[in-house]
Amino acid sequence: MFRYGKTLEERKKNFKHIILQIKKDFGTESLNDNTMNPKGNGFNVVIPKKVPNPTKTKYLKSKNIYARGRDYFGNWKKAVEYCGINYDESVLRRISSHSIEKVLLDFIDFDKQHKQSWIITDLRKNQSLERAIQNTFTNKNRSFPFAKFSEEKVFVAWMSMKYYSEFKKIEEDKKWWDKNFKSKKEYFNENHRGQKNWGDDNTEIIKGIQKIYATGTRLTREEINKSKKKEHKTVWSAVRQTRFREKGKFENEWLRESGFIQENLYKLYREIDKPFSLRETSKMFEKLMGESIANNQNRLTREYCQENHPEFTNFLINEYNSWDSALRKHGLDPAFF
Repeated sequence: MFRYGKTLEERKKNFKHIILQIKKDFGTESLNDNTMNPKGNGFNVVIPKKVPNPTKTKYLKSKNIYARGRDYFGNWKKAVEYCGINYDESVLRRISSHSIEKVLLDFIDFDKQHKQSWIITDLRKNQSLERAIQNTFTNKNRSFPFAKFSEEKVFVAWMSMKYYSEFKKIEEDKKWWDKNFKSKKEYFNENHRGQKNWGDDNTEIIKGIQKIYATGTRLTREEINKSKKKEHKTVWSAVRQTRFREKGKFENEWLRESGFIQENLYKLYREIDKPFSLRETSKMFEKLMGESIANNQNRLTREYCQENHPEFTNFLINEYNSWDSALRKHGLDPAFF
């Protein structure tokens, strides 16, 4: 479990680093109570390199950070202001439509620069624009006019941009959305999505998961991220779509639906990852017995093995809790050897 520090002073110092990371990645406005402390666990925050992290934890949930801030400082406003941020002026200020307009204008420039030929991964390379689009969904003080009509953030931003380009105004025009949705969605999927649109049919996702397994790639997020096969990441991205996660459907449910028993699968991976198999440890004891006879020396003792075969010895003790138990497992009497 991640620890902010041993002393209160250390915990406050590391808390500050984390808050400044949120400011950098999501914007100052994301530090408001509603965004940091939602009904669920909140958004993922990367732990800054400045913060000691012996457990190698990759992310913290915003809700956890919010709770720690209140613990250390008494309330959230004091926690944020300890980090040098004016809560009332910088966090709670009402965002005008001009801010949304700036995002749309930046999006228009991006669209022109790419001659209307780009995909979502191109947008991600423009970090300031991509972050600005994301922030409109994490901050309740502002949002695109069509945000309530779709969960696809980039598509909503693009539709808002198309409307603004045509009418030079920011407006929640439901009639325009309904009239243009089908044709523009088809155009967006074909020209900008850059990945498969899975729709509502789960069959293709299930087949995709089974194909990943068939290639020998493990069905874990870490292994998928390391995979060089784009189609693997595409399938896993579909599994992690917001529309599924908001319904409580995560990776383990998808694995079960695809015919896998997650708990047993992960036990198998752990078994495979052991440095020695049972056959290998058995062969090693046979070898040590032969050496014992040849040298007239008991080489099956813990002391001998610890000195001459430390990795083998440590593995057996960790695996079976003691050297005696390891010997018994292999049919050897510890009282004799």
